[in-house]
Amino acid sequence: MQYLYFFISLDVDRFTSEEIRTYLLQCLQQFKLLENTLHSRINAIKFYYEQVLRQDKIFLDIPKPKRPSLLPQVTSIQDLQKMFEVTTNLKHNTILKLCYEMGLRVG
Repeated sequence: MQYLYFFISLDVDRFTSEEIRTYLLQCLQQFKLLENTLHSRINAIKFYYEQVLRQDKIFLDIPKPKRPSLLPQVTSIQDLQKMFEVTTNLKHNTILKLCYEMGLRVG
């Protein structure tokens, strides 16, 4: 809908892949959209042209932005010691230490 609203005065049914590409690059550079949002817009535009308008498959020569790989946050030794000291229940303390020693993650 945002794509159609953006070009409300133009006939988007006859756009070429170059005009679509220009719009997506503008979304990336001007609006600073995140990777997932841009992927969704690309897929929505392709769906609109291929399924709704029944046009041939369009090929958008746009490199999809890659999600930056983030390193996991490491808990400091002081925070771990504090967490183990605060947990007075023997069962809970054992579970925490076991999970930590096994390297289990929340995910």
